[in-house]
Amino acid sequence: MLGRWEYVLAGDVVQQAVEAQNYAEPGMVVLSPEVAELIDPSTIPGRPSVVWSHNQTSDSLAIDLMPVEPVSQEDPAFPSSFDWTIFSLSELEQATRIFKAYVPAAITVRLGAGPSAWLAELRRMTIMFIRIEAINYTRDHHAASNVLQHVVKLVQNATYRYEGSLNKVLVDDKGTVLLVLFGAPPLAHEDDPLRALACAREIQETIAKEQGQSVAIGIATDNVFAGPVGGTTRREYTVLGDGVNLAARLMQTAIPGETLCSHRTYVEARRHWNLEPLPPLKVKGKTQVVRPYRFNGQRVREELESQMPLFGRDDEINCLLSYLQSAEQGRGGVVSIIGEGGLGKTRLMSELNSLSRERGSHAATLHGSAESIGQQTPYLVWRDVLTEYFGIDHLRAQDQRAEKVRERVLAIDPDLEPPLVVAQRRARPGTARNPPPPAPWSRGNARIVWLFLWCSCCWPIPRATR
Repeated sequence: MLGRWEYVLAGDVVQQAVEAQNYAEPGMVVLSPEVAELIDPSTIPGRPSVVWSHNQTSDSLAIDLMPVEPVSQEDPAFPSSFDWTIFSLSELEQATRIFKAYVPAAITVRLGAGPSAWLAELRRMTIMFIRIEAINYTRDHHAASNVLQHVVKLVQNATYRYEGSLNKVLVDDKGTVLLVLFGAPPLAHEDDPLRALACAREIQETIAKEQGQSVAIGIATDNVFAGPVGGTTRREYTVLGDGVNLAARLMQTAIPGETLCSHRTYVEARRHWNLEPLPPLKVKGKTQVVRPYRFNGQRVREELESQMPLFGRDDEINCLLSYLQSAEQGRGGVVSIIGEGGLGKTRLMSELNSLSRERGSHAATLHGSAESIGQQTPYLVWRDVLTEYFGIDHLRAQDQRAEKVRERVLAIDPDLEPPLVVAQRRARPGTARNPPPPAPWSRGNARIVWLFLWCSCCWPIPRATR
């Protein structure tokens, strides 16, 4: 997707290596039975001392290899350097385009700056591991590769929507594992933990819907090493650190369909996402227990309440109360509160809510926010407001959300059913290529316009594409 490809090695040979490794001790090389049948110890270069020992449990062979002298002459099939001058300029340009498909943006955006040593750095990142267990590469590798291709595209789509980076696709004893980074260059955000959780929710929902599979996800936020590792002939961009290990352990602990996150991720996201604390967990590599949290995909409705008194805003409060009184008498309107961040706009609304209740007002308060993680989501503010109004935030199935909206709309006015059908058809993905709603200034379409907005909280509306 978007010109990015991942190289994956999977199949029976990987499973053989994983099973053999489980029986290896430090300083030991363990062969699978399939490999042992193909090797004659006397033909190993350097003629090392080889001790064959049969493992009754694993049916594997352990080999104790003595140090050998490196082969002095260069193998012509594997030269130590490559002569790029044999290619024409057009061939080099084509090769560059192909190679860039496998190189992370964190590297490509900096290659033009000169030496790559400064690419290594310590960065605050949110790490997400995704585990898929249901892909069987040995039974039918063609079908498995098709499933993996579809899953990777779904993960890429969700990851890029929230401006993250798909770093690796691995196949090991844990299944198929994908590593996603939030905060890798050139994109880093203060709200990367929020973006990771929003991305995890979308991945869980889309893979379950389109593949009928559940995935296990682990998320952790920490300062990690990020940069290239390897030699002069082969390198890869990776992340290392305690946060990476913790995210992997949380992924292993999570059951399919579950997303677990670390305490630091919880601290930074608790005001926005509903995170359920779980019992302390002992994980490998940590001397102390960790505190995991389960993410259920639901947002937190932030209460606009404050225990502190408000001073110096009497004129603004009186103005807002007058408009509230007009609204209670059936005269609606719009009030805009404009100011720089930190001047107290939210605190002013908190005071208005408190005074409204003290006066016995029955006015309902609904909230919507234009968060940075949703800047590419059409009607984002309206979707939050209407989701709260219809009480459908706890419903994950889109058809259930649509039915709840339909019941509420028809309770308001049964005559709205014909335009409601039109609005739902326009809002539902995959119908008539999602035509846009009618122009708001068309009086005959006014009801459909509003009903379209009402229905927009039921289905994810596709972004405009270029």
